[in-house]
Amino acid sequence: MKNYKTCIMSFFISSTLIACGGGGGNSKSDVIVDDTQAVSYDFENIVEDFLNSNIEYTTLYKTDGYSSELEKFYDKSNNTIDFKIPTNTIAKGGCKADPLALDNRSVNLNGASFNVEPIDDSRRLVSFTSLPKSFVNTAFGKNICIYSDFSYTGNYIVGTSNQKLADLSKDESVFKSTDFFKLSTVNRLLNIDTQTTVKDAKLFLKPYVSSELNYAEHEFIVNKNGEVKTFDSITGQYVALPDTTGEEWQFYSDKYIVSKPRGGSVSVYDIALKQRVKTASISALQNLETNLNDVEKTTLSYGIWSGFDNSSNYGIPFKLVSENYGSLSNLYLWHDGKWVILTDFSNTAWYQSLKLSINGIQAITKSIDSNIYLNSKTDQFVAAKNVSDSGFNVVSGKQSSPFSSTTIPDFAHYLKNVHIINGKVVIETSDEVLNNENKSFYLLGSDKKQIIGNTGENIMMIKSSSQN
Repeated sequence: MKNYKTCIMSFFISSTLIACGGGGGNSKSDVIVDDTQAVSYDFENIVEDFLNSNIEYTTLYKTDGYSSELEKFYDKSNNTIDFKIPTNTIAKGGCKADPLALDNRSVNLNGASFNVEPIDDSRRLVSFTSLPKSFVNTAFGKNICIYSDFSYTGNYIVGTSNQKLADLSKDESVFKSTDFFKLSTVNRLLNIDTQTTVKDAKLFLKPYVSSELNYAEHEFIVNKNGEVKTFDSITGQYVALPDTTGEEWQFYSDKYIVSKPRGGSVSVYDIALKQRVKTASISALQNLETNLNDVEKTTLSYGIWSGFDNSSNYGIPFKLVSENYGSLSNLYLWHDGKWVILTDFSNTAWYQSLKLSINGIQAITKSIDSNIYLNSKTDQFVAAKNVSDSGFNVVSGKQSSPFSSTTIPDFAHYLKNVHIINGKVVIETSDEVLNNENKSFYLLGSDKKQIIGNTGENIMMIKSSSQN
C-alpha cells in the first residue's frame, strides 16, 4: 500500500507516468524528490541559427496512432534539415536537457512547432507553438529526464536585423498579401452571368463571396475583435487603425478595407483618413429567397477592385448593382468621395477580355471554376483537369494565353488548394475523408511533380521559411 500511495503522488508531481514496482517498505524508491525547472529560450540566437540553416520550408505531419503533429524542416533541394531548438536548462541529478527535436515523438509530445516565415523583403514572422515550459530532472528516486508542460506559444514580427517589431496576442494573426484564389471567386465577384440563378421563373441571388482577400502590397495584423493594424514605414512600427473593432473585415488594399455584411450593411474604411466612410457603406441583401424581379435595386456583389482592367481603379471599393427590377447590372466605383457609375460595363474591353480569359481556361481544363486557381500577380493559373473519384491531372499556364499550357498527369484524390512556397507552386490534395483526412503535397516543376515528405507521414500543413 505504501508503494501504491507514493506512485500516485509522484504522478501528480511530475505530470509524467512513472512505472511503480512492488517491493520493500523502506527502499530508496519510496523517497519523493521533485526537481522540476522552468525552461527558457534564447530566441534571438535560435532565430539567427534558423536563418543560417538553409531551411526553405517546414511541414507539420501526423503519424499513425497519434493526433498531435510533428514538424520537419527542408532545404531548397527538398532534403530534410536536422534543426533542433536548444533550451536554457541546467540539468541535474545525472539528467541531460537535449535540444528539442520536433520530429521525435518521444520528445515532441504535444505537437510543438517552430518557424521563421517571410512576410516580405524586410519583415518576418517568428512563430512557436506548444514548446515545453518545464524540465523534470528526478522524481520518486529514479532519474526522469523529460520536458513537460508543452504549452508555450507565441508569435512576433522581426525586421531585417531580427529586431522585434511587434508581439502578437493570441487573438491576432498576420494576413499576408493574397497570391492564388479560385476562379469561382472571380466569377461570383464580377461575372454577371454567374451571380444569380433562376428557379420557378424567379431570379435569386447566389450567396456573396465569403473568402477574405488582401490585394495590398503588404500584410495586416488582424484581431478576432476586428481591430486592424498596419505597418508605418516612417516610424517602423505597427499602428492600430482607429474604429476598426466590431467588424469582420473581408477585402483589403493599400487604400481601403471593406467588411462582410452585418445587418444588411457593408462598411468601407479609408486607411489614409483612418476612418470609416459612412457615405460609402453598401446595402447587402439578407434574404436570399427574395425574387430580384420584385426589387428595384439590389447589390449583386461588392469588394475591392483588384486591377482587372489595369487602371487607376486598383484598390478602391466597388459594387455591382442590379437595377430596374433585375433588367440592368451596373458597376459603381468609389471615386473622390462618391459612387461613380461605369456605364455599360459589360461591353467594356476589359470585361470582354476577362470573360474571354475565363472561357479559355475553362475550355482547356474542362473543369468547374472551383477547381481553377488564379494568381493575379504572376498571371498564372493552375487547375485540375480530367477530374474523377480516382484523381486528376494538373494543367497550368498564363491567364493571358491559356491555350499555351502544360499538363502534369496522375494526382490522386482531389485538388484541395494551391500554395506559393518561396516562389514555388505547391499542390495540396486530399482524400476528403471526414474525421480521417489524408493529404499530400507536391512541388510543381515545369513539366513534372515531386511529392513532399516520406511514406507514413500524413502532412497537414506546409509553410515557407526564411533564410539569410
